[in-house]
Amino acid sequence: MRFLIAVTFFVLSFSAFAQRSNFTENDKALAGDFGVTLQLNGFLNALNLTPTQDLSGNDVFAMRYFWRDHLAFRLGFGIDGFRNNLTRVDSVGNTQVEFDSTSTQFNFYLNPGFEKHFTKYKRIDPFFGAGFNFGFLGRNNQKSTQLTTDTTGTARREYDGQFPGGFLFGLYSTFGFNYFIAPKLALGAEYTFGFYNARRGGDYSTTIIDTPISGQPVVTRTLGSNFTNELGFNFNNSALITLSYFFSK
Repeated sequence: MRFLIAVTFFVLSFSAFAQRSNFTENDKALAGDFGVTLQLNGFLNALNLTPTQDLSGNDVFAMRYFWRDHLAFRLGFGIDGFRNNLTRVDSVGNTQVEFDSTSTQFNFYLNPGFEKHFTKYKRIDPFFGAGFNFGFLGRNNQKSTQLTTDTTGTARREYDGQFPGGFLFGLYSTFGFNYFIAPKLALGAEYTFGFYNARRGGDYSTTIIDTPISGQPVVTRTLGSNFTNELGFNFNNSALITLSYFFSK
């Protein structure tokens, strides 16, 4: 409801301009135009723009290209990942424990699709479309080193874990409208629904090397398999409010 109020506010704000200006079909998105779309969040004095989200909730940067006046190719792509580091030093009596760990993962998302627009209306541009969701989920690599030091020396424990990633696939459809508040600049609202299948995991391995203060290192290796398969259906229960700008060729 707050999003719809925000859209209404903007539409009313530009209504005077809409009546005074000589708005034509050339001021809307035409064949050869390239556009970018962002999500509008917040309310009135606290509005902000963020990337849109795909069917499974991942942030993607959305673009449109009109190869015909009423037909647009839509592409969303997103990248996310992390590198977490943890360093800790503890002391208990005469023993000092130093711990250092790193965990990394990288994911990539690609959402191609198409849209059919109905541009016979002056400023309102309703559309519907369909597309695919692809996600490539990277491996999770975990490494850590622990040093335990006392008056007799230093013992060392090294950990190396390799956990496989996976992939995401989905089909979606979308419908909504753009309202051109100025030439090539539009506010919009759209709903998306569809299904996705996310598969993660597989064969993994962990290796622990314990090096005592004196004596030979002991190597412990674990091999296993951990696989998850998620099938989901999603329908946005509130409209995604967007702001789009189209660059003319």
